[in-house]
Order: sequence, then C-alpha cells, then structure tokens
Amino acid sequence: MSASIAELPGLERFLVTFKAGDVVFCEYEAGNQCYMVQRGEVRLFKVVGDVEKTIGFLQAGDFFGEMALLSNAPRTATAVVVEECVAYAFNSENFSQIVSMVPSLRMQLLRLFAKRIYNLRRQSAILKLSDVSIRVADILIMLSEAQPEGPNGEKILPSNTDAVANWAGISIDTARRALKSYADKGRIEVFPDHIVVKNLSELQRLVSGKRRANE
Repeated sequence: MSASIAELPGLERFLVTFKAGDVVFCEYEAGNQCYMVQRGEVRLFKVVGDVEKTIGFLQAGDFFGEMALLSNAPRTATAVVVEECVAYAFNSENFSQIVSMVPSLRMQLLRLFAKRIYNLRRQSAILKLSDVSIRVADILIMLSEAQPEGPNGEKILPSNTDAVANWAGISIDTARRALKSYADKGRIEVFPDHIVVKNLSELQRLVSGKRRANE
C-alpha cells in the first residue's frame, strides 16, 4: 500500500515531522486530517474510566486518523509519537484524490476499517475482565493472533512487559507479576524485547473459563 502511494509525484509536499512525545491529535477532538507513517512510531490509546488503554503501535506504511476524517466524527483515540515520526498528512480533499489515483487503496482501507473495528471490540472485551492476570492472558492471546506458529507450536510476540502493561491499562509491576506467574508455570517465557507463548491453548482455556464463570 505505502509503495504505491509513495510513487505518486509531488507527494513530498504532504510530509510533516513530529518529535518523540508530540501529541498528533486527542480523543474526542474534531478530525480534519489523516496520516500515513513514512518512518518512526506512533502509539494510539483510549482513556476508559481511569484506564489508559493502548489500541496499537503504528509504523511505516500504517494509516491513522482516517476514520474521523472520512466519517466527519470526533477522534476515537489519542495519537502520541513514540519515536520521531515523519508522516504524510492528508485532508479530506487530497486524500480522496489519492484514493482515486490508487484504486487498490480502496480495498486496503476497507480491510483496515474491518480490522480496526474488530480490534476495538476485542480490546473492549479485555478491559471488562476484572481479574488482572486473566486480562494479561487474554492480551497474550490477542497478540498471538497476529503471529505465525513456530516449529514447536510456540508464538513469539514482539512485545515486552511495558507493552503488556500499556495494553492492559495496569502498572508495569502488576504486569510483571502476572507474566512471572505464567512463566513460573511454563506457559510463557519473558525476554527484554519479546515474549514466547509456549502453551497458547492453556491460556485460552483459562480465559474462556473465566468468561463463562462471569456470564
């Protein structure tokens, strides 16, 4: 998707640069631009009650802010730059022109919207779990869905304790304790830059059992 767009002439005039820590936009404000990351990283999060809930981390080629732009509705999340970010910034008029110039982009955007809606529902269900350890287990399951299975059935997640804490809306210490409890039982292995899920089916049984008990 990004390669096709990047090949359009004159696109560099839409480039903007954000420093680490910059807020690109805030939840509930009006949306008059959307962005495509050229390089760097952006974090999206929502505030649910007193919980700051990470929706995702965006990197090169990822769009964000397009739902508010296309639906003329308020922003549904806050976007903060994690690592200095260079991005294309489009308003509704030039974004529509670009979509018309790159026909394959329409299907890409439809898939993106479907994925975003699924993720929002998935993450909302996770936040409703009052048991923090089960919430962490469900986050590991969710992150595993996007990863291929290894030769021994394991899933290698490009996440760490800090990321799990962000997804769950809990402190790093709380996330560390929950992850350690699963590691002690041989279900996962925790490394500084990744987590190996060794027994995904067991985590799925734990979460399913908890949800059934709460019904």
